[in-house]
Amino acid sequence: RDRILAPSDFNVKMPPKPKEVRKRFAECAKLQSDCETSASKGGDLGQVMPGRLPEQVEEAARALQVGAVSDEVESEQGVHVLLRTA
Repeated sequence: RDRILAPSDFNVKMPPKPKEVRKRFAECAKLQSDCETSASKGGDLGQVMPGRLPEQVEEAARALQVGAVSDEVESEQGVHVLLRTA
């Protein structure tokens, strides 16, 4: 299965601006996400309440700093890549 994004996709001399990261993440999500609902929103899940996502995904989201992109996170629903925006 193809990846959407990985932190290594952003290794450049100057860190990308948050707006650029969001834009690239959204473009990739629209093209590659299996979830039609979030893909149509550029991968944006909106505000997610605790207990609504698989445990592995929630743990990865909590560990991220705002603006960071996760490594691939596997759950029973598939492979996820997260961008924490808030």
